Amino acid sequence: MRFKLLAKLIVLFIGLMIITSCSPSDTTQGEGIPYPDIERIKLSDAYDAFANESAIFLDVRNPAEFNQGSIPGSVNIPVNELSEHLDELDPEASYITLCT
Repeated sequence: MRFKLLAKLIVLFIGLMIITSCSPSDTTQGEGIPYPDIERIKLSDAYDAFANESAIFLDVRNPAEFNQGSIPGSVNIPVNELSEHLDELDPEASYITLCT
């Protein structure tokens, strides 16, 4: 039961992350997707990273949204505060960022 819920949350978060962006006005014209220069990953790769703990899930939503539901173990740093917290992030770690 817990595994199914977790799998659904991961599908929801990663799926929405791929489809949308944190700031809809920041889309690149003509590309059809927000931030086309940022690497997207497959859902199966995100799940593997979660299962193997090989990446840190960085949730950049505001605390109220984060508290409504988040991926277990994810780190919450709101996007508007990210530049203030860069020194807290491990430059050697892999991060999967989500915002929806």
